[in-house]
Amino acid sequence: AAKRPYSCSLCEKTFYRKDSLTAHMEQHSGEGSYSCSGCFRTFVEKKNLDLHMKYHTGERLYSCTVCKVTYKQRSQLTTHLKVHRKLPKCSICYKTFTRQRSLNEHMRTHTGERPYSCSLCEQTFSRKDSLTTHMKQHSGERPYSCAFCNKTFVHKSDLKKHENLHRTKALQTHTGEGASEHQCSFCNRGFRRKHNLQNHIRVHTGERPFGCSRCKETFAKKKTLTVHMKTHTGEKQCSVCNRRFRTERKLQNHIRVHTEERPFSCSFCNRTYTKKNHLNTHLKIHTEERPTCSICNKTFIQPRSLTVHMRRHTGERPYICNKRFVRKSVLQRHSRLHTGEKPFKRPFS
Repeated sequence: AAKRPYSCSLCEKTFYRKDSLTAHMEQHSGEGSYSCSGCFRTFVEKKNLDLHMKYHTGERLYSCTVCKVTYKQRSQLTTHLKVHRKLPKCSICYKTFTRQRSLNEHMRTHTGERPYSCSLCEQTFSRKDSLTTHMKQHSGERPYSCAFCNKTFVHKSDLKKHENLHRTKALQTHTGEGASEHQCSFCNRGFRRKHNLQNHIRVHTGERPFGCSRCKETFAKKKTLTVHMKTHTGEKQCSVCNRRFRTERKLQNHIRVHTEERPFSCSFCNRTYTKKNHLNTHLKIHTEERPTCSICNKTFIQPRSLTVHMRRHTGERPYICNKRFVRKSVLQRHSRLHTGEKPFKRPFS
């Protein structure tokens, strides 16, 4: 972490910037002429106090000139404005790009166009950098060298995979773990499951058995093809964070995360929500008799929440795994320690 070179001589608090230390010292010296009545923070200049007070009043200072949504901070407005930027957009799958060149390259996934051709073997590519990498196979150039065994590679990604094998073997030797039944005949890497070995071998053979029926693009793994197919299914993409949604309605709901728009308002207390179902849940507070604990009189919106709460009084722990748990969800999470299940996977980039 970066050092904080400016230190308060009275309380030893540290700061990155000298002006931050100067402002802090006013709290000790009482030099701040203008004091906030809400939190008693002091300011040397009245304009800084006026700006600060708007955080207490909820006044929104920064307004979008396109849709009039307002924000308390300039950074929030800057993020929101990306929604309105006219980014290059694919006319087939509606994916957006920051540069026209990136869109042009993307369009080839739909058209199947491969304009870059190898003059030695006539293999074709959709991108120029893919051709450049391919040409190294003919020239014999292998610029990436392993730090452990000096083996060389054409692709940097292959070098990283190879060096990870060394690290894995070193760790297994140290811990005594990692016995595997299926071993790769190319690099001696071991796998516990046969299908994982079969997937891995394609790294060496270059086999890509999974083909897209729309654009003839091929892939080594089925799940990579599944991710690719979403470019053809018409999924909607958020122009701010690139997250995809199957319907326009879900996309519009999501965009409110960035715009902070809360169009659903409670007619009883004026609380606002981004989604209608959140408002409906909230309305039960005003319109329905809430389930109440007969022991401590605590109330709940949902009967299920009361059922779980009652176990605190009764001591009931109905979900058993040697250990006992009040909630089924906690048991399920704990059970993964035994099964090794990892249900949440990193998305493909």
